[in-house]
Amino acid sequence: MTEFAKVSGYIAEAEKLWATNQELVQSRQFYCLWEDACRPEPFVVPAAGLRLGRRQVLAPGAATGERVAHFTWHDDEHCAALVVEDDDETQLVLLRFVDGALQVTAQKPERHGDDDRSYGERVEVMSDVVAQVREQYPGVDLKHVQNAMILDALQSLRGRYPEDIIRSLEKSSARTRLALVGKVLADMAADESSPQLTFNLGVPATAEAAMATHAGPGAADVSIPPAEIPAGTTWAVGRRLVLLVETAKKLLAAEERFVMDFAGAENLSPAPAAGVCVLKLPVRSDATLPLREGSRLVVFPFGQPKAPVADFVVDILDSDELIGTLSWTDPSQTRPLDGQLCAGLRKSPQAFVTRSLQELQRLLAASEIPEQAVLRGVLGLSSVPYLFRPGPQLGTLDSWQSRAVGACLDPLHSVVLIQGPPGTGKTCVVEKMLRELCRQPQRVLITAPSNAALDNLCRRLLDMPLLRHGSSREAVQDDVADQCWHGDEAVQAAFAARNAATGCALHAGTPIGLLRSPSLAEEISRNGLFDVIVFDEAGMGGAAETLLCLCMARRALFFGDPQQLPPFPLPREIWSEFATAGRALTRDERAFIGGSFLGWLQEFRHFPTLLLRNSYRCQNPRLMRFASHLFYNAQVQAAPTAEYYQLGYKERLLRYPASTLRFVSTSQLPVARRREQVVTAGQPGIENRLEAEICAALVREYSGCYPLNEITVITPYRRQLRLLRKMLSAPPAGIAAAEWEQFVHQRISTVDSFQGGESDVVIISYVRSGGRSVGFVDDPNRVNVTHTRSRREMIVVGDAEFLAKKSRGRIFVRMLRAITRDGVVEELDEAALAALLGDSDDDGEKAAPAKAAAPAAPAASGGRQLTFGF
Repeated sequence: MTEFAKVSGYIAEAEKLWATNQELVQSRQFYCLWEDACRPEPFVVPAAGLRLGRRQVLAPGAATGERVAHFTWHDDEHCAALVVEDDDETQLVLLRFVDGALQVTAQKPERHGDDDRSYGERVEVMSDVVAQVREQYPGVDLKHVQNAMILDALQSLRGRYPEDIIRSLEKSSARTRLALVGKVLADMAADESSPQLTFNLGVPATAEAAMATHAGPGAADVSIPPAEIPAGTTWAVGRRLVLLVETAKKLLAAEERFVMDFAGAENLSPAPAAGVCVLKLPVRSDATLPLREGSRLVVFPFGQPKAPVADFVVDILDSDELIGTLSWTDPSQTRPLDGQLCAGLRKSPQAFVTRSLQELQRLLAASEIPEQAVLRGVLGLSSVPYLFRPGPQLGTLDSWQSRAVGACLDPLHSVVLIQGPPGTGKTCVVEKMLRELCRQPQRVLITAPSNAALDNLCRRLLDMPLLRHGSSREAVQDDVADQCWHGDEAVQAAFAARNAATGCALHAGTPIGLLRSPSLAEEISRNGLFDVIVFDEAGMGGAAETLLCLCMARRALFFGDPQQLPPFPLPREIWSEFATAGRALTRDERAFIGGSFLGWLQEFRHFPTLLLRNSYRCQNPRLMRFASHLFYNAQVQAAPTAEYYQLGYKERLLRYPASTLRFVSTSQLPVARRREQVVTAGQPGIENRLEAEICAALVREYSGCYPLNEITVITPYRRQLRLLRKMLSAPPAGIAAAEWEQFVHQRISTVDSFQGGESDVVIISYVRSGGRSVGFVDDPNRVNVTHTRSRREMIVVGDAEFLAKKSRGRIFVRMLRAITRDGVVEELDEAALAALLGDSDDDGEKAAPAKAAAPAAPAASGGRQLTFGF
């Protein structure tokens, strides 16, 4: 029997029972009885579609693209449903019983995430509409703009935006269009939307009303109605956990069996250092490696895995080759690089995680998961109630932040999700919430996926009863370990005294650090589950470790942002094994086993999320619009307190002109001059010498206008970082060598290293140009992190045409549209390049010549002052 054919049993039993128990047939209970008995699995839909007898239930699909279908109970429609998914769309086929007969209703397919993406893009389109209207009608009061003007501007934008977006705006009501204009105006200073001399056009002030409705980021008037997150079905919950255990087993097996030999290795080192060489190894097109850039391997002779002779670090991993650095244990080593030399992965916590998940699976099968454990609601074994009650403004927190803290403190909420986009004060909210929990008092676990993130939070809590757990003190920053390391007797004594005085206790550790702590296991055994577990940077956490940690507490509070850096992706090998075994996976299941757990809770478990909407980092709203439109449904804006909004019109033009957002494009320069290079000397990697020269020149330019510690250069590639540091090794005239050295080592950074950082000026080098692809630089999460670090000015350096053409999706197309509208795109030719570089020395072997004195930075902001002629 095929998976789809199993539904015939559901239909037959329903028709049989209809006359005697109509209420049961139409109930969720009846569906669950069938599901538990028949255990329907997801399946691939045949190209011819699906039929029940003579009835066509699902139409034939397109010639390309695989469709996966699965059965579910639809709580909103109160009936069974067949869910059909492909890469782009989801379609619901509702299965109802009317007068004892099956009624099949196929709903219109919906694009994945269409509401969020299209709304953000509609606001983006309206931003261009507003710009067009301002240009064509210089004196118009935008709060009273006519719909005819909007429609004319939309027509002129055809070709720049997808046609379906333009058509949807043209077909929408006049009120909807004016409301979108109001959304755009809410991000502008009042005198930007209404000039001193305005024209009364005799139209309703709908845009003005909409602007008041969206009055900006300070008014937390978005209410969340009372709700209850329904439980899932037992079969669906169990299947997810089975898949997670299978995934963990596959990861463990991949680690244990993985052996890489050095047959075909090419030594790229022109003059190898003693005991160190750079190697390039071929990768078969059909190979799947459980590796990522930065993976560290143990090298050993064939058949002798317990006799290591070297270490190998993967520096570059492409589809057809990898490049890495081999370091011999004995520098005098002369062993040949061939198939008799092998490398395997270092030991990881994967075996522990796999065993723990198997135990969790056993507890679920035996119905032994404690009723009070928050895990039940998260997995879907029980429903989760929500009633967001308004609370008081808390100290210096804004209304969005106060609402988030209030929701976390409300014992009614067993699970709370707080999304904190960059610069919105998430860490301040976490600290405030933890201090309030301690006043209650409560026993609290705190975890984050990295030691660095955890230590940053611990530093804010060192005056509290806090213990920092982990397997190694060396992994914890000294200033944190000195005051709260759990293995220190003096720390334990201080913790006990504070605990006795306050009644509260905070225990912090990475997920593995908490799970493997004997003292925490003893604490739970003695005093029961912890009151609360707090997940910081939850967007970077996966399902396995998160679910295991949820077994330790009664409530769970998630703080993070799935739009920023995600967990490490599953190796391709794991997905290939599922496909080879014929396991069709739904989007829900793929996200559950391979994505951000916070993202899964939002999109598939449908937990309400409280969004922090005020960006206190960004003082210049033109810098925030691109990220807000693309990643946050146009809901995040510079805070009302941003300096931009506090300045008068003329001063704002001087302080924040369009040139504070720049894209310096190399597309018009010769390919040989602008292209990237793969470099093997030293640590291998990809660099772009021209972009490094431009960035170095920009650093010298801005160092005359901003303090060095407020200038940052960000690049996706470690090799580009090294080149930049080399080019900037000598300080410009007038800057002390020690100050310059500190800048070079602290303020030239990779994207991953600078997550959470901020700076007045951010210069971005995207590196990729002239190759076959843009690599990972078009990853939306990394782009978001990169473009949300700056407070006042941002300069993007790259081959704009190449990035837009070669990137997957339209992220660079949208970026260029945004910068063209809100900033300046500079296409460099040879003359402009020469003027920009001036006499700067590419290799940094001598100090740059003194430059003309720059205008003094305004005392209030440290911003660059530009002079315009009026």
